[in-house]
Amino acid sequence: MKRLFAKERLDIDSIFTPRSSTVTEGMYIARPLYERKLLRSIKGNMHTVLFGESGNGKSWLYKKVLGDSRISYAIANCANASSSSIRKVICNSLAKPESAVKRGYSEKKHTEINAGVAKGGIDNTSNYDLIHEEDLLASFRNFAEASKSTKRIVVIENIEAIFDSKELMKEMADLILLLDDESYGKFGINFLLVGTPNEVLEYFSKTQNQSSVSNRLEEVEKISGFEKEEVRQFCDRGFKQLGVKMLNAEANVLARHVYDVTLGIPQRVQEYCRWLAIEIEDANWSYNKDSLEAA
Repeated sequence: MKRLFAKERLDIDSIFTPRSSTVTEGMYIARPLYERKLLRSIKGNMHTVLFGESGNGKSWLYKKVLGDSRISYAIANCANASSSSIRKVICNSLAKPESAVKRGYSEKKHTEINAGVAKGGIDNTSNYDLIHEEDLLASFRNFAEASKSTKRIVVIENIEAIFDSKELMKEMADLILLLDDESYGKFGINFLLVGTPNEVLEYFSKTQNQSSVSNRLEEVEKISGFEKEEVRQFCDRGFKQLGVKMLNAEANVLARHVYDVTLGIPQRVQEYCRWLAIEIEDANWSYNKDSLEAA
């Protein structure tokens, strides 16, 4: 029987990373249908809505698609908007660490005064406001100047975090419409709205500009969990890199078991495989069925 093995064993937490915000090298499972539809939407003129239940791999999907396509992007998290505004969150996501905005300056002048034979002087300080570009427009300009791609994406993560706020929903709708303005549109920036619920357009129906906003948004197919074969691919890759030896029949049993326990939800697959790897490590890297039960 053919055995699966790896030449070098890596650290478990460098392979199975259930909470990682970055795509783990060598562990991304291609999802051609989702990738193709997402890329087509992003390359179009509309703003894209990507949705699916938590843990189904939305972040890894869009980061993989944008990275492979060399499309510049920045991430603005709506969870940070409750204490400020979406506009501010977007500006912060596009700002360089050193890019403080100078809003004014002071000028000190010395004036000589004659008082008989004695001479003296006084210092006068005047404050001046600088005429500066509107914050969001300046952020877009900086983003465009720092980007090598002609298409640029601002990812609006956790869009569901603002659904209960009429003010923030209206602000988001206004920003979507604002990007049609020539002064903003020239930078080639579109939004990618990412969240858990479907029917995002319904949530915008409470805003005054519902019909206008709907005409500018495109929902791609809902992101669901892994299929059984995708779980098998993920398990094979991970345990090979860890140098875990198992027969093909054992690998089949393992993959079916992981799929049944996790329902194919990628984050849960990651979590289960991590605990399984820990059990195998404690057994001196020897795999058996008892490891499945312990995990």
